[in-house]
Amino acid sequence: MTHLTEKAKAVSALPLKERVAYMNNMWIGYTQAVNILEGLQELLDHPPSHRMPGMLIVGAGNNGKSHILNHFLKRNKAFVSKEDDLVKLPIVYVQMPASPSEKDFYIEILDAVGAPYKISDRPDRRAQLVLTSLRSLNVKILMIDEFHHLLAGNSTKQRQLLNMLKVLSNKLGISLVGAGTKEAFRAIQTDPQLASRFTPYVLSKWKMDEDDEYLSLLASFEKLLPLQKPSELTDEKIALKILTMTDRTIGQISSLLKLCARHAISNGTESITLKTLNEVKWKTPADIDKEQRMEI
Repeated sequence: MTHLTEKAKAVSALPLKERVAYMNNMWIGYTQAVNILEGLQELLDHPPSHRMPGMLIVGAGNNGKSHILNHFLKRNKAFVSKEDDLVKLPIVYVQMPASPSEKDFYIEILDAVGAPYKISDRPDRRAQLVLTSLRSLNVKILMIDEFHHLLAGNSTKQRQLLNMLKVLSNKLGISLVGAGTKEAFRAIQTDPQLASRFTPYVLSKWKMDEDDEYLSLLASFEKLLPLQKPSELTDEKIALKILTMTDRTIGQISSLLKLCARHAISNGTESITLKTLNEVKWKTPADIDKEQRMEI
């Protein structure tokens, strides 16, 4: 089974349940993801300063933004410092509230770090508690997913939240990382001073192109999916079929291939073919769009 990595080869001999568990925790290190992880590591290693650099990760929904952030988060978990025997938390991960406000955002941070607070706390008390908590944990990066939700607030709330982010970054010397749809660009541009600190990283949708990036992605999947026979996912017909069955996002492609792998394991074929793609119960974006129109 030279088509598999050594780990995937070992897993391919296991029962379906164990193979599915392995697939659910797979990490595919495609170029865009690797570039973002390298950028995140640079932020983590950056010495504290009054004007810390940041990052804005932009892409369509289900195109890997949150997965990349969580992968980096797992690599940098909380630990107990040998120097002072205190808990350190390099990264804090939160989501921008759907209805953004300073109060709700502060609560997101306090919940993320496990700091006790009272709902009745005054705004200044809550702000001080956030600063104290992040400082004591020696936080280096504040990750903010669903950053585009910022636009759900009125202009006053948007300014308040952006000013609050500047204060946190300036006072604590931490980097800010935002992730969201293309609307995140518009959200951050309302404060040019803050926007200048964010290096943009765009996660594009997948396509067949000259640099073979998409085919390289499929080759990576083939090496990691624990199937006992080669699937030849890079075959042009199969590669194009996968694109037509998905919305060209990494999330959809991954879900489809994992579903096909489970199907291939269950029926004993141990390989993903055009027949497999036609047999699995999968709704293409066109199918979903058609159903939605019929409901209307």
